[in-house]
Amino acid sequence: MSKLSERKNMIYLIIGTDNYQKTKRLIELKSLFPKNDFNVSVFDGEANFNKIKAEAEILPFLSEKKQMVLNNLSKVKDKKTQADASDWLSNLPNFLDIVLYEENITEKNWLYTTSKKFAKIETYNLLRPYEISAWIKKTVASRGGQIDSLSAEKLAASIGNDLWRLDNEIQKLLTYDNVITLDNINNLVVGDFSETVFALMDALSEKKEIKALSLLNNFLSDEDNALYLQTMIARQVRNLLSIKELSSEGLSEKDIASNLKLHPFVVKNTLKQTKNFTTEQLLEIHGLLVEADYKLKTSQEDSKLVLTRLMHQLCL
Repeated sequence: MSKLSERKNMIYLIIGTDNYQKTKRLIELKSLFPKNDFNVSVFDGEANFNKIKAEAEILPFLSEKKQMVLNNLSKVKDKKTQADASDWLSNLPNFLDIVLYEENITEKNWLYTTSKKFAKIETYNLLRPYEISAWIKKTVASRGGQIDSLSAEKLAASIGNDLWRLDNEIQKLLTYDNVITLDNINNLVVGDFSETVFALMDALSEKKEIKALSLLNNFLSDEDNALYLQTMIARQVRNLLSIKELSSEGLSEKDIASNLKLHPFVVKNTLKQTKNFTTEQLLEIHGLLVEADYKLKTSQEDSKLVLTRLMHQLCL
């Protein structure tokens, strides 16, 4: 029998790169206790460890159990304190449950090494592109709403794996209509930079300089966006080149998405866009983007002027 199954108390180690999923799990664990805060306490793991141990010895109030949440205990650097904490965690009173809530840590970290002996380790990482649509459909259904696969893919491609924002957008869409449609997503959800970059590439492929400059000006309402915009355009050009090449080799949309680690919806739309460019045109655009990148990073020239000139060159 494992040490974990022998214990009457529970120790959870919550780790991973996705703060949304970790926070939701922490809320679930805290909800196992009465809503009053008497039997749930939260400590910064780097705080005075003697204070943490003293709190742990206090019996639960009108209950058989109590819970302590320790944030970022893994950041303790002092070797003596690490050893003290490891020993303490392996000999907790039965009435005490512990939640170790961490930023992402490696398996080499002292707390991970200690915890795997007797804790339940739960890892919540950012969702992969192909997982986001399924998460959206599950979340919508859990709230009594409806969304079809194409609409879920569209929403996933628009927002990415920012589950905090996806959660908010889903709630907004469901408030408007219990059935989430493509039209409602297009009308109510403001996509991220990548969507605007996609529209910009469409304008460039059609040589619509006025439209391209209008999109550019929207981007540059914040001057700090200039270099990021150039980077995003360059990334889209590389995606176009890669997808165009893989498609010519006979790969399916699913295989292309898997190879390039892109969302299938992005691949589907980018495949359509590849028809607007020849490989030679994309390589030429990439060369101009490299020149613009150099100017943005090294010259004193106004960034908006650099990118406006670039839009003009690309629309010739």
